[in-house]
Amino acid sequence: MARKVISAERAQVRSGRERAGLPDPGKGLVGLNRNEYAMLKEIAKAGGKTDSPALTRDPRFAGHPETVDKAKEVYDGTCS
Repeated sequence: MARKVISAERAQVRSGRERAGLPDPGKGLVGLNRNEYAMLKEIAKAGGKTDSPALTRDPRFAGHPETVDKAKEVYDGTCS
């Protein structure tokens, strides 16, 4: 039976994100949690406005101004 030799130089440790096919956060990519992503979708539906009824009445968003701010920055393209 032939023996396989693995070169240590070629062996790579891959993160869970790489195995799942997800990109690592970096330039142009912003990590969002579920609420931030949902807020971003609602802001996009409202044409960039943060005062729509869906955003002001939903308890998921109403008590979290930091979520609104981050989602608005991502929408405007100013989030770093």
